[in-house]
Amino acid sequence: MVSPWVTTLVIVFGIIVAVACVVAYLRIYRSSGAEEMAQKAELEATSDCKSKAANPAARRSESIQKDEL
Repeated sequence: MVSPWVTTLVIVFGIIVAVACVVAYLRIYRSSGAEEMAQKAELEATSDCKSKAANPAARRSESIQKDEL
């Protein structure tokens, strides 16, 4: 059997590595500009919805597409 302190040490080491990986991933994610791309996509989606609301033909074609599915 392995001593309990060895098991505890391995678990603590695993937790430290996991936290370090998450921090590294978030640093890369933020520096890559992925947040800006997500915000831009969200802005385009909301503006697209507003333009469809103003255009009855777009609403009809959208409802026809939903009916086809």
